[in-house]
Amino acid sequence: MHKLILLMPLLVLVGVSFPPRLVAASPASALDDPAVMFTALVGNGVRGPAVDPDTGRIYVANWLDGDVSVIAPDGGVITRIPTLLPEAIGIDPPTNRVLVVDTTGDITVIDRRTNQVSQRVDLSDGGPRPMSASIIVDVEARRILSALRPDPKKAVLLDADALESLTTFPSLEDVLPMGFDAELHRAYIPDSVSSKVLVVDTQSGDIVGSEDLTPAQPVSAAVDDVLHRVYAIANGSQVGQLPLGPTLYVIDGQTHQVLQTIAVPDPSPHVSFSAIADPVRGRLYYATDDELLTIDTATNAILAHRTLIPGLSGLAIDSSKNRLYVTADPDLDHYAKDSVLMALDTNQLDSTPSALPGTGGAPASLGRDYWPALVGIALILVAALVIRASLVARRP
Repeated sequence: MHKLILLMPLLVLVGVSFPPRLVAASPASALDDPAVMFTALVGNGVRGPAVDPDTGRIYVANWLDGDVSVIAPDGGVITRIPTLLPEAIGIDPPTNRVLVVDTTGDITVIDRRTNQVSQRVDLSDGGPRPMSASIIVDVEARRILSALRPDPKKAVLLDADALESLTTFPSLEDVLPMGFDAELHRAYIPDSVSSKVLVVDTQSGDIVGSEDLTPAQPVSAAVDDVLHRVYAIANGSQVGQLPLGPTLYVIDGQTHQVLQTIAVPDPSPHVSFSAIADPVRGRLYYATDDELLTIDTATNAILAHRTLIPGLSGLAIDSSKNRLYVTADPDLDHYAKDSVLMALDTNQLDSTPSALPGTGGAPASLGRDYWPALVGIALILVAALVIRASLVARRP
């Protein structure tokens, strides 16, 4: 009995050393959202994704892991293909090529039939650079426009069959994710340093326009090639002493006139802006941090605002299957080790979900670290009961 009394401080120490830890419920339980069709684990530091229009396969650039995930339309992982620090992905069905721009500015070519690397196209003058690549494949014109933000060449137009350089655009200061109008054969290249969106004819390689968005700094572009509208996302900047928040500029792709501006959410410092148009449904999807907005491209009205998981980093659309693919690089302390690819049903994205389990201030839940504390407390209670029973038994 004296041993039990001596053990009491140790038992108390167990309870103190492993206190119950409340794990806050995630800002949104993605699996509870009716729009989520599936989630698939991919590699770390995700970029992309890109969708194969023929097979429906999704390709995701895993920058930190140095490979490309190939995901089946049902969410199954087909394979992971080693590459060199992949940044952006384009697909050219006529040649069965998957084109992966890496951090050096070069392109790794993957045979989409075998998932094997077939060649590399050397476009860089130097070693690895910081992130922010972009690639456009004009299948009809047989042209590829590839850009990496700090590369000396800035942007390069290639022959899609020979993979040879045709034109470079060295005057750009800061090339960022580009938009493309397949019908007009026009690419829109944001240049945040000059505060302009450069318009390039992908057939001829000629510069046909430049939208001056001063004082804003364009950091990404998306295009609706049915309405011929360009959506340029501009970062906040200073006007006198007044800071501007992020703005979505709606531009007429034929007259190059700014039609409207839309205020959009401000991302976390480590998260980029992403937008993509679905011309079939007449929607624009804007993502940053953990937020996804649905915008009606006919009226430019925001139809829905939903919360997913943190670190939304890329978008791809498959209009034939009514799917929006979203990559996310979430907080590794609270979510899976690897990043995630989510498939969303675009039929469900026109309305804001309400009262989802795990959202809207849901109570904190007890995590796994609660159980050591529970065991410690239980041992303390058992010891106390045993001591009390022993003392009672010893009474005359």
